[in-house]
Amino acid sequence: MARRRPTTWLLLAALAVAWGTAVPGTAGWEDARRAIRAREYDRALALLRRGAAQGDPEAQYLLGGMYRNGMGVGRDPAEAVRWFAAAARRGFEPAARVLGRWVASGGLQGPDLEARRWVAAAAADGDRPAAQRLASWYRAQTPEPRREPPNDRPGGPDALAAAALRGDLNEVRRIAALGVSPDVPGINGRPALLDAVVGGHGEVVRWLLSAGANPGARDLGGNTAVHLAVVHGRAEILSVLLEAGAP
Repeated sequence: MARRRPTTWLLLAALAVAWGTAVPGTAGWEDARRAIRAREYDRALALLRRGAAQGDPEAQYLLGGMYRNGMGVGRDPAEAVRWFAAAARRGFEPAARVLGRWVASGGLQGPDLEARRWVAAAAADGDRPAAQRLASWYRAQTPEPRREPPNDRPGGPDALAAAALRGDLNEVRRIAALGVSPDVPGINGRPALLDAVVGGHGEVVRWLLSAGANPGARDLGGNTAVHLAVVHGRAEILSVLLEAGAP
């Protein structure tokens, strides 16, 4: 009896597992993907090397996967990282997520700032080890907040911060309409955006960002919204902040 060839969807699933993330489905490199599925690795490598050298991030990502998994070449983690990182630096998020999972698992060390960005991308995609690694980094550098004298002015920063912390979007809007800046720390020593993050109120976070709140604002202890989202386990809010360009 003739041996049946694996179906296309099984091959695609195997490739997705091998890369550690779903392979993007854009048509630009479909010839290379077909070659990989057919195990025509020399042809795939020729196509992808040409595209990667020309700076195409998807080709760089796919080429990195071939080096990582030894498809037509010997396994070469250093070369895999080189191409994944090149794709990630061009904004290709699947590459950043692969690197982030790799760092979080302890299998890779990268430049400090880039490694944190990679791990944050994986954490925002729901990877628990990445979120735990990111949280451990931030906890290690999170100082105790410094308390400031309360600002009791009605409708001032304290009232805005309190409304954000309890998730009262209508009150946040009302106070902001009075001209109160969302970036001025309230009684907790945090701008309203950070209080909304601590409280876990994604709707308030989105509204404050749309109203011009600084996504990179810090509390009096030096913590950013991203720091607090990680420490408090706010995965969905973390994704919103990263999309808004929060550092």
